[in-house]
Amino acid sequence: MRWQEEVFGPLLARTVENAQIQHLAEHCDLARDSRLAQAIVQYVNEVLDAEEKRRQAKRVRPGELLLRTHRGPLV
Repeated sequence: MRWQEEVFGPLLARTVENAQIQHLAEHCDLARDSRLAQAIVQYVNEVLDAEEKRRQAKRVRPGELLLRTHRGPLV
């Protein structure tokens, strides 16, 4: 096992959707399994994915670093 997997493993197991739903539940007084929170997260992520696709943006995983060089992006 690489050190990155050991250090960042818990972050990789936590999905963005789960974190978003938890944030809504805590800050908007919703239940953890709220269908409203799930619908909000699904809609927001669809809009973000469409915008990232339009801009040709690439997400990097936790523990990775994106550097912009004269040769192009380097992860």
